[in-house]
Amino acid sequence: MSKDPACLFYIDTWLTATAEMDADCKGWYLNLILHQYDKKSLPNDVEKLAVLANVKFSEYERFKQVFEQVLKQKFELNENYRLENSFAKQILQSRELFVNKRSDSGKISYSLKWLKTKNSKLYKDDKFICYFKSNYNFNDIDLKNEQMIKQMFEHLFELYINTNTNKYINKSKFIIPTFIEILEYSKIRKREDLAKKFFDYYDVGDWKDKNGDKVKNWKQKFITWENKSKKEEVTIGRNQLN
Repeated sequence: MSKDPACLFYIDTWLTATAEMDADCKGWYLNLILHQYDKKSLPNDVEKLAVLANVKFSEYERFKQVFEQVLKQKFELNENYRLENSFAKQILQSRELFVNKRSDSGKISYSLKWLKTKNSKLYKDDKFICYFKSNYNFNDIDLKNEQMIKQMFEHLFELYINTNTNKYINKSKFIIPTFIEILEYSKIRKREDLAKKFFDYYDVGDWKDKNGDKVKNWKQKFITWENKSKKEEVTIGRNQLN
């Protein structure tokens, strides 16, 4: 990404931060901030900072004093032992995020125009377009190369189909549970007494219900057994009272 030619300058923040500074101190501070915008961070070396701040030879001793007493407090050491002004760093990060989003938006728009021309049917698939916007990656794509764009869409479409197919399969395919799975679930439901009866009934019956239909959700069937058992227990209790 090319270097950003612009930077945001908040006048109210600047005036507040420099209200008690002398004129020469303000000028040096401004030069350092601008160099941070340009270089992302500053060297932790007073001589190098003096050069960046455009300090004259006759002003160097004054600059060292001002830096130690005033300007040094405006910067923090980062993980690379370089200096950063925290507010300028936030502005840089926000600006970079904005530029990246704008760049990605332009790339998405360009790619979709290409898709509309080459594959209008796929372009009209709203679900695929949403999938594309959520999963695109232009890091290794040269948008000037039509073959690469085509390969990108083919790859994404294959992933899109596989993802949706897997969702369908996961919803429709029944996997026979083990007795341990049923026992663990019965513990959660606090009905361990039903586990073995439930497993034996459906295991012998090849996991079909009383109507001969294949079981689709064994946990749902277990809850049905649980509710039926509760009703029977209530009925037995009433008969004993009578």
